[in-house]
Amino acid sequence: MSEMMNHRCMYCTFVYDPSFGDPEIGIPENTSFDDLPEDWICPECGANKDDFKPMAKI
Repeated sequence: MSEMMNHRCMYCTFVYDPSFGDPEIGIPENTSFDDLPEDWICPECGANKDDFKPMAKI
């Protein structure tokens, strides 16, 4: 259910938005958080994927 939701890093202000992906490392637009590689890290602070929490939709 959280696949296409934004996810926020617990250590910094970075928000992964699947509609943008992560173009700096070749992750295309519309890539769900669940589909990111397990070794993906926060581009701002280097936190692990496990250090992200889904954000509630408003």
